[in-house]
Order: sequence, then C-alpha cells, then structure tokens
Amino acid sequence: DLSLTQIGQAQGASARLYRVRIQRLGDNNLPSPLIFKFPSAQGDVREYAKTMGTYLKEVRFYQVFGTERSLPLPHIFYANIVEDSGDFLIVMEDLADAKVAKWFDTDLTSVQVALRHLAKIHARYWGARSLDKLAWLGRVNDVQQSHQYKALLTQLLGPAKTSFSTLLSDYSWSVLDAWLENWESVRQATSKGEKTLVHREADMRQMFFPTQQVNRFILYDWQSPDNGWSPA
Repeated sequence: DLSLTQIGQAQGASARLYRVRIQRLGDNNLPSPLIFKFPSAQGDVREYAKTMGTYLKEVRFYQVFGTERSLPLPHIFYANIVEDSGDFLIVMEDLADAKVAKWFDTDLTSVQVALRHLAKIHARYWGARSLDKLAWLGRVNDVQQSHQYKALLTQLLGPAKTSFSTLLSDYSWSVLDAWLENWESVRQATSKGEKTLVHREADMRQMFFPTQQVNRFILYDWQSPDNGWSPA
C-alpha cells in the first residue's frame, strides 16, 4: 500500500514532488518514506521543460552519476524517462531531516560548506574527457543553448526587477543588464580553457545541509547540468 502527500509546491512548478509512505511487504528493503518526482501537470511547463531538455538531463544525470559517491547527491533508487512524451519518474531518499537553506538568509558557515563541495565537484571532473561523450549534457559553447538561456533571462529579468527590486543592489542589477548587452562576447570569452561538471543552478534552494539525522551535504535538482565553466 502507498500513501502520497504532495510537497514542495513553493519550490517551483517545473515538476511535482510527493512524499510516499510504503507499507513494507516481505523482503522489501526500500526505506519509507521516499520522494517521488514527476513532470509538471501544467502542459506549457512540460512543453518548455521538454524543449530545454531539463527532464531528460536530470534523469540521465542520475542514471550516470547517481551511484557516484564522490558527488553530494541524494540517494537515488530509480530514474527513467519516456523521451517522446517527457513522462519521467525519479525515486529518491526523503531529506526531511536535513537542514534546508534559504535563498537570501543563509549563515556564513553554510555558504562555506557549499563552496567547498562545489569546488570538489569541479576538481573531480576538471578537464574530464569522459564528459564529452555524454550527448545529453549541456555544452558551454553550444550556440543554440546559449540563445535559449539568453531568451529566458531576457524574458525574466524585467519581472524579476519588479518583484525582487530590493533583494539586489542597483549595481547588481546593472551587472545583469550589462551581461545581456554583451552576451555573445561573454560566451566566446568563457568558452575557452578546461571544462568541468557544473550544476548551473546551484543556489541555496537546491541544497541540504548536515544535521544529526542526515550527516552530509546534498545538492539536488540536477536539471541543467553542463560540461562547462560556470562557477556553480
């Protein structure tokens, strides 16, 4: 028997998360509860995710790297996708007992922990030619992908300034404007040199921090992994 409770609605609408409690039967060694991740129920969101390849990338990432213990990942028990429809299922451990970070209200110690783990990821895969063989992995010098990200940022920047104007300084907003204005020059300049595995969206909302119950740092939501240069 299963009981499902939807969680994480405030986290975003790109996917649906459910806490699933499983009644143990026979030799079933699965922990309970687990987290089940499904595609969004909103058609436009699903279509956008399919176009950007985010569902496919996350499933493929966990299929390839999910058992890599050098990476700070949640324990993954299942990950698969139907590419034509975008239907997918990821089954992972429940991290309710870990410390959840906040975007603009995080202590310095947590920031230092996060930076150390990100540095370890980058060092582990720095210049790794094995990443070049993963066709689904984002590419820092992919012109089409770059144009997609620029279009997305262009679309979101105006509403973000309206909704979050006080969260960043005027200088920070001007940096984002300058980035957009010089997008192609920045892309070319940063496409040189060694690449590594990057999360690409590694802000504090994608992180769990150690507690007595969960004694490790965890980085999740690998929907946009890159073979690239990004600092996160």
